[in-house]
Amino acid sequence: MARLGSIKPPKLPQKSSGLTVRERAQKAQAETKPRRIRRAAHKLSWLLRFAKKLFNNKAGRLITRLFRKLGWLVPSYFKKSWVELKMVTWPGRRETWRLVGAVFIFTIIFGVLVAAFDKVLDIVFREVVLK
Repeated sequence: MARLGSIKPPKLPQKSSGLTVRERAQKAQAETKPRRIRRAAHKLSWLLRFAKKLFNNKAGRLITRLFRKLGWLVPSYFKKSWVELKMVTWPGRRETWRLVGAVFIFTIIFGVLVAAFDKVLDIVFREVVLK
């Protein structure tokens, strides 16, 4: 007979945060994105200054209007692809290296299995067919 102290109460289900996967990813991205943007803007500040000078003059405004008018030339597939690509949450450096390590380990294991299978078939072929 089991004592009352040894019986564990059932685990209650965890409360969900109520956020979808995409909302959680966007929240995490919102926390890390400004630093990345500042860093990229700092590295490309010369390009931003050049673009500002270019598009503040009359020729630049004319080029901008022309591209807006000719936007119909770009297929909607590319526009929608660009919008979808901006919604992607890219993995961080740590997660990327973890995934690269997993790919390397899988590749090595799969290579060893293929080599072993090849060796077995080679032995069977030499013993059965060539004798």
